[in-house]
Amino acid sequence: MITMLSRVLEFICAVIYASGRSSIARWVIFGVCVIAFSSLVPLHQKRTEDTTIREMPAVYIRATMVNRYVRTTGKLINTGAYEVPVTADGLFWHTLRFVPFLTPNTREPLFIQGENLPAPDANGDTTLVGKMIIGEDELPAYYLQVMEPSNKLIYDALFWLCIATLVLVLLGNYCSWLVRKANYVLGIPWGLADNKLSRIDSGHFLLWFGGLGAGYGDVILRQVPVLFRAIPSEGRISPQANPDSWSVTMHRLLKLQRTTVATRYGPLVAVRIEFEDERGITRNGVIAASHTKLLQSMLDVMQYIGQ
Repeated sequence: MITMLSRVLEFICAVIYASGRSSIARWVIFGVCVIAFSSLVPLHQKRTEDTTIREMPAVYIRATMVNRYVRTTGKLINTGAYEVPVTADGLFWHTLRFVPFLTPNTREPLFIQGENLPAPDANGDTTLVGKMIIGEDELPAYYLQVMEPSNKLIYDALFWLCIATLVLVLLGNYCSWLVRKANYVLGIPWGLADNKLSRIDSGHFLLWFGGLGAGYGDVILRQVPVLFRAIPSEGRISPQANPDSWSVTMHRLLKLQRTTVATRYGPLVAVRIEFEDERGITRNGVIAASHTKLLQSMLDVMQYIGQ
């Protein structure tokens, strides 16, 4: 159970660490938030839209029925159909086709906008379901746009999906902040791992989790194998593979806390440290060890730092 928990925590840290270093991931998250947030208003409007279909003849469905769905029966006059080009920002966009529609006891036709209109029945009548729209410019003053009422279940699902996405992003940012604050290494919680026990039976190594400081561009590293060297009144950490590439100097220890952290090697004993570097700047990091004895020997030396 402890090993599985350690792998889960390590995976979370690795994902957050990688996403924090990737500009693509940050832009993707930003784009998802923009899309989700901008979709809330139109989706809410669709959810609250009146989708009741009213049974009324065309003579009554004008200004009083704007933006409402109606069902009406009458005769389509296809010979009077015409098209209107609709432009956007002065550019040709598309055309709208309007067909006159007459119902019994009416002289003024209602214009129908739509494609693939249903065929008339045996009496030549056509039943249409649509939404009354106010026309602008060269469009008819009022016309019926043939369409079925929107499916509120779909819009409800999309609306709550957007809400859930924004909440998950907020929770993700909060978790990311916590992981960054912990130097991208989480401790084994609830006392499940005893920090006095060794978790690695072979090999001796130290791992560094933390920043390198302004001298190295404030780069933050995680679980990098390092060497710990004691110099007069100071401690110095440098990479095991190339000791001359960078170093972290501990001039004075401010805080030290033993713990057990989740790494790619499983749970390891470690210390969380807060210290002043050679420039007097307060910094922090985590040092994990493959063995308790190795960690203890380092701590025995660290007690002389700053003296």
